[in-house]
Parts: sequence; structure tokens; C-alpha cells
Amino acid sequence: MEDSDALPLSDEYYTESGEVSNTGTIENTNEASEQDTVSQDNQASYLTHSTGQKEKKPSGRSQSEVWKHFEKKPLKSASHFSAKCNYCKTFWARGHPQQLEEHLANNCKECPELVYAFYLGVVSSRDFGRHDMAKQTIKSCNRIISFFKRSHIVGKLLADAATTLQIEGGGLKTYSETRWTSMYEAANSVSRLRIALEHVLMNNPDEITNKSVKRSIKSSEFFVNVNKLTKVLKPIKTAITLLESASTNLADCFIQLILLANAIKKLPSQGMVGFHQHCIESFNKYWDKFDPNIYILSYFLHSNYRG
Repeated sequence: MEDSDALPLSDEYYTESGEVSNTGTIENTNEASEQDTVSQDNQASYLTHSTGQKEKKPSGRSQSEVWKHFEKKPLKSASHFSAKCNYCKTFWARGHPQQLEEHLANNCKECPELVYAFYLGVVSSRDFGRHDMAKQTIKSCNRIISFFKRSHIVGKLLADAATTLQIEGGGLKTYSETRWTSMYEAANSVSRLRIALEHVLMNNPDEITNKSVKRSIKSSEFFVNVNKLTKVLKPIKTAITLLESASTNLADCFIQLILLANAIKKLPSQGMVGFHQHCIESFNKYWDKFDPNIYILSYFLHSNYRG
């Protein structure tokens, strides 16, 4: 990678051992450490109650969590609302969840730091998935997931294969644009069950009636792309779920940014130049929105820091 493409990070902030180094920019060969995924069931009291209002379960389809940060009033058309930001009082005659998320991530100057960091993670995860390779990979994952979920026969064949092969972690996960971490979960489930999917295809080829699904399962390039996508999305997914935890602090956010940078650096550029460059540009765009001095200070104060 040329110098002009380098990420705006320095390993004087973070090394693999968790110590501070003065060696300059992060090298492309750095190995990123793995972080355990935090359960999404652990909800942050800050994010849940920042409006100071008790949440009521809406009737009908569930609403986006972003509405907790906005004052809403119902419009004449069903399930639509006007919106006013609880922090900066910006008003929308008709609020759209993705628009409100982008407001908290990019424009609101008054929202709390953890709220801002949370929605920056949400918006950036969508941005990483907008590259043509990522969109096509997710589309193929969704096609596989939908096919196996809709058919009882092949669904049972896959479940039996996963049991026989001792693959843990559950079945295929559905992607939904309204669920912040589902892009990672869907792609990761396809990657995790690759051997089981291939087993079903090899032993029951006539049951796989969708040609596109059959073609994807046979394609090693498809699974390579899935693995690359999950490596980029995992730190973002972990950061989002961490920010839902009541014990999260700014150092946790900063560490996930470093892990994301390492994941991007480790992506092989051969045959993936476009996606690699897209990830770098997306990361740099969101890195510029942070004040690194605050995060560096939080990192030094983190309970797991060893100087």
C-alpha cells in the first residue's frame, strides 16, 4: 500500500501486547487480536433511558431504537412521525430512522459521547457494506439463508449436517437493515456453516433447486469474500454491542477502532483492490470525526491497560 493510502493511525497508541510503542504507523502485517462478542441482550441504561422517558412497547411492527433520542408526534399516515432531536432540537416534519441515525453520527453537536459513538458505529457498518463486492456477497448470503429457511426439507438436512459435523453456534441468521449487527451475523453464519452447506449439496444435490444457491455453495471465491467481509464487520459489530453495555467507556470504543484498522490492514489487496480502498476511505472518514486525544487518554486509563 502506498503512503497516501495509509490509515491515520499510529502504533504508538496500541500494539498487539497492549503496550505503547513509538514505532510509527501501523504496518500492514500487524495481527489483530480477537475480541469476544458481547451479548446483545445486555442493554445500556444510558442508551435506553437517555430521554428520561419510560419506553412503551409499540403496537404493530417494532420501531427503531433511534427514536429513543427524539421527540416524536404521530402524523396522519400510519406509523409515521415527526421528529425533534432531544439534544440539539433539530426538527424533521417526517422522521426516517436512517436519517435520524446519521444525524446523531454526523451532525448533532449536543448528543452525549457514547450515543454519538454508538450511532457512528451503526452508520459506518452500513457504509462498509455499500461497496459492490460487499452488496453482492450479502445478497448471495441472503439468498442461501432464505432458501434454507423456507424449505423444511433442506433446513432439516442442514441442521442434521451441522449436528453430525459438530458445528456450534446455531443455524443461519437472517439479515435485516433495521437490525444494526445483522449484516455481520448473516455473513458469519454462512461462513461458519460452510462445511455443512457443502455436505448437504454433495449428498443431496437434487434438493438444492435454486441454481444461484447451488452456484454460491460451490464457489470458493464466494466464501473467501464472505470471510473478508466478516473480518471487517466483526470489530464494528463488537463496538456496537459494547456500546449497549452499561459498563462501556471511551477506551473500549478506541480499542475497537484500532482493531478495525488492523482488520482492514490485513485484508489482502490482491484481487480486492476496490474493496480494500473502499474500507480505507470509509474508516478514514469516520476516524476524522473522533477527537483521538480523548480516546488515547481513555485508553491509558482503561483497567486492562498495562504500561
